[in-house]
Amino acid sequence: MVTDFLAEASGLLDVLVSLTILGGGLAAAYKFRVLDVLAHRYRSEVWCTSAPVSDAEPGRILFVGNFGIHNTGDRPLKVTRVTLSVLTPYPDDRIIDSDRAEPLAQRHFGSDAGNSWFTIKAGERSIFPLRVYLDRFEGPLIFKCDFEWKHRGQPSEFAWLYDPRLPATGWSEPPSSVAEAYDPVKLSEG
Repeated sequence: MVTDFLAEASGLLDVLVSLTILGGGLAAAYKFRVLDVLAHRYRSEVWCTSAPVSDAEPGRILFVGNFGIHNTGDRPLKVTRVTLSVLTPYPDDRIIDSDRAEPLAQRHFGSDAGNSWFTIKAGERSIFPLRVYLDRFEGPLIFKCDFEWKHRGQPSEFAWLYDPRLPATGWSEPPSSVAEAYDPVKLSEG
C-alpha cells in the first residue's frame, strides 16, 4: 500500500516536473522573442550652445555640440564610427534640408583609436563632442549626427536644428562667454 502511494506520487511528480520545464521554456521564449531581450537598444541625446568668442572679434562664435549615445538595452553596443557635422541650411529652399546643406565643420571618431567610448555597456552612455569656431554666423545651423555599429541593421542619422536666437539647449540660460560655454560641469548637467 505504501509502495503504491509512492509510485503514484512519483508519477505525479514526474508530470509536475515536465510541466515546470515546459512552462520555463515557454517563459524564456516569450522573454527572448516577444520582449526582444537580446536586441541592441539605445537612446541618443543632443545638446548644443554657442557663445561669442570676444568683443574684439565680432561675429565669431564658438559652437559647442554634444552627441550622446545611451545604451538602454542589456547587451553592450559596439560603435565603429561617429560623424558630427555643423551645416548651414540650403538657402534657396523653404524646407530646411540637411542632405543639401553646406558643411561648415565635421569631426569623425573611429573605433580604431582604441578608445573606450566605442564599447557602451548596459546602462552607460558615451558623449562625442564637437567644438568649432565659426567666422560667419547667419541664422540657424544644422547639427547632424550619424553613427555606425557592428550589429545587425544600422541606426538612422539625427539632424538637430539649432538657432542661437532661441533659448539654448542644455543650459537654463545661454552662456555669456567662451569659458562658460566650454565648462564641463555645465555640459554634464544638460
